[in-house]
Amino acid sequence: MALSARSAAAAITLCALLPVPGAAAAKRPFTATPGPAQKNPTFVATYSGGGTWATRFHAHPPNPDGKDDTNDAHDTSRQSWAIKYRHSLTIPECGQPADGGADPCASLTELSGASGPTTIAGRVNHKHVDGPYRQLNRAVKCRLRKSPSPRRRLDTTITTRYIPESQSIGITASSPLKTTAILFPAQCPGQGDSIDRILDFYGTPGFSFAPPWGPDRWFASREVVIPAAIFHRSSKITIQLSDTRAGTPPKHCAVKDPSFERCTTGGSWRGTLTLKARP
Repeated sequence: MALSARSAAAAITLCALLPVPGAAAAKRPFTATPGPAQKNPTFVATYSGGGTWATRFHAHPPNPDGKDDTNDAHDTSRQSWAIKYRHSLTIPECGQPADGGADPCASLTELSGASGPTTIAGRVNHKHVDGPYRQLNRAVKCRLRKSPSPRRRLDTTITTRYIPESQSIGITASSPLKTTAILFPAQCPGQGDSIDRILDFYGTPGFSFAPPWGPDRWFASREVVIPAAIFHRSSKITIQLSDTRAGTPPKHCAVKDPSFERCTTGGSWRGTLTLKARP
């Protein structure tokens, strides 16, 4: 297929941008598999990955008329996803057209919605020792799990940002588990009332007592910038994503009363976003 002079120049630039053996290539958060040149390539997007989270909470809340209570929680969760976005990503030729019109890449928009298997599985291990009244001692243990139908529409997006100065495109993935996290059980089956001063689950990814944190922020990826020329000469682009400093909550949970509460929380996740060009 014949390309414009601008595309030919982009192809020459691509030779210098495609991954090559060595330390410099290893630092790139993406790899590109060369393919036939396309003027307006369209990519099918898939995203797979997994993570873990764990929280330990200990508190000895005081009682005005007796010994302190003792509360302990050790909760964990595992997460996984393998989803396909419902719409495709098309990358036009970037740059100012010869007729002086608008740069076509300036109109790039996000891909919204996906489907495929997702799972959050958790373990709950809580113990309450009541200071004044031993008959109120209580322990709660169980396993929690949610795996929505793989045909269900998942609320997730891939955001594209055109950077005209470098004729490159920034790619960002939102949480692939937003829908699954909303549907995840709130407490152990048959638990009934919550244990006094203990939350029902501390293993939520991105857990913190501070409101801005949580699964959506934890699983939001960093932006990966890819030269636009790479899209036009690649059959597949693989982008490696992982947890970010911006999405990581305070290690000690931002407890509400540090005078008698102790908490440690944290985890990690990794994902692979794959853009496969249609023939």
